[in-house]
Amino acid sequence: MSYPSFVFSLLLRLAPVFCACLAGCVSSPIPAPVMPRVSRAQTPDAALVAVAREQWYILADSSRQKEWSAALQKYNRALDLLFRRVRYDHFGPPHRRLRPDSCGFRIALGEGLGVDFDPEDVYEDLVPAADIDLDDLEERCTVPGAGIPLAGVVLPEKAGELGAFRVIKGRRNVHSLTAVLTFPKDPRSRELPVMRLFSRLNRERVPIGRWQYELAADFSAPIALYWQMTDVQSMRLLGLFRPMKAVDVTGLSFNEPYNPNKIPVVLTHGLMSSPNTFSNLVNRLLRDPEIRRNYQFWYFGYPTGIPWMVSAADYREALREARRELDPRRRNRRWDEMVVIGHSMGGLITRYSLSREPWLLLKGSLSSKGEREFFQPWYIDHPFADTGHETFRKSFYFRPLEEPKRAIYLATPHRGAPFADNWIAAIGSWLIRIPVQLVTEAVKVATFQEDMFIFRPQELVRSFTSINQLSPRSGPLKNLSSVPLRRVPSHSVIGDRGRGDTPRSSDGIVPYWSSHLGWSNSEKIVPHDHSVQDDPATAEEVMRILKLHLAELGRASSARRGK
Repeated sequence: MSYPSFVFSLLLRLAPVFCACLAGCVSSPIPAPVMPRVSRAQTPDAALVAVAREQWYILADSSRQKEWSAALQKYNRALDLLFRRVRYDHFGPPHRRLRPDSCGFRIALGEGLGVDFDPEDVYEDLVPAADIDLDDLEERCTVPGAGIPLAGVVLPEKAGELGAFRVIKGRRNVHSLTAVLTFPKDPRSRELPVMRLFSRLNRERVPIGRWQYELAADFSAPIALYWQMTDVQSMRLLGLFRPMKAVDVTGLSFNEPYNPNKIPVVLTHGLMSSPNTFSNLVNRLLRDPEIRRNYQFWYFGYPTGIPWMVSAADYREALREARRELDPRRRNRRWDEMVVIGHSMGGLITRYSLSREPWLLLKGSLSSKGEREFFQPWYIDHPFADTGHETFRKSFYFRPLEEPKRAIYLATPHRGAPFADNWIAAIGSWLIRIPVQLVTEAVKVATFQEDMFIFRPQELVRSFTSINQLSPRSGPLKNLSSVPLRRVPSHSVIGDRGRGDTPRSSDGIVPYWSSHLGWSNSEKIVPHDHSVQDDPATAEEVMRILKLHLAELGRASSARRGK
């Protein structure tokens, strides 16, 4: 795909969202609760509970294994109808609390969420996964089993309030849940059954009698609903051309509860994009139980019109702030097993944040005396005399992130992308309005401080847009290969549009010679354009790398114990 056709197709997809936002007519993506067609007069709640109860005890009886398959279907059908009535009562127009004695059971949050509150105190709505439109997701990732898959929309005020529900950024979280109506072990017990809501990413099975049954799951619906409810799609164009209007999208977000027992995987998007660009990738990864059991997925979003070196500073601060909040004593080893994934310009942000001498990116921009004075780590901890240059200082003077233990680069232009030099990119660069603060700093660095002097400050200002900084001729990208990194295992996934012409290939935006890293631990060529994150082969490769990561962590742990 050529660059003009890529831009045209992307703008075509974004146009409806952009127009809707301008018109202020974006409707809620949450399907409204409706009363099921089977009325309570036809089949009372108590009758449905009785059906579920009968099937539950069949599933618990080892002598009736031949009946298990049919019993599970009957149980799930009764539960689905019962839950839809519960949802209408809880979240529909009547909006009344459901009394236990009115239907013969009570509702509670189950294991995996870390709390035991009334669901109405936590969730704005509980949506059957089958009712949610998947939009851009290419496939639905489900697991058959016991229960009804749901998407739990967390109340905005609860997202950052409850310990296990804390988030770094985001208005509303959407949890992947499974509802199960559980009964006492003793069929003669008068104890009320309980409709439990299990966090499906933290729980794989439910006990029925002495047996463990797989929990039903739909991992795709919560992902789709989460991104439908955020404004990141509408921020793609705004984040590029008017980045200061899109500052609210900057930061970490994750739609599931933070889990201290899982390794964070941090995904960073590229130019004219947003975090939901990883929807298909994460959706496919969650199909694997080993991935679900060991990893949690976080997203870093940023306005892409801002220079990637500046966004990299926000990226590092977001991760450090997250650790200060969620692991203040720095005792959780899972943080130190982190995997970082960057697509396109997000790969540059990821790589640059691992730099040990980032100031070398300024090589050739300073006078020889300035290079001798300022190419050293002193300014990591010591502000410049003029504190107005703080954004500039943080962009070039920092310590590399310590947490990442593996990096994956998807279609990353390590040596630039030729499209940044063509006439379309020139128009785009002219349209971008970079923050006044950055322009002011770039101009003021002509007399930066003391003996530091930057050549051609006006040229620096012109180049201070994300598109220009992707040019192979840009100073930062010319110098990037000479900046030493914190060495961690690194992997590349590169597209060739299915032409099989590597090493002369290109994904339509970034040529192979720019994406290729001679020192990477592995390289995978996939038959796709620049959006390699959407290719199933990319998901397979990332899954392989994440499992390799677990295996190597296991071997290292065994070696430490052996000592």
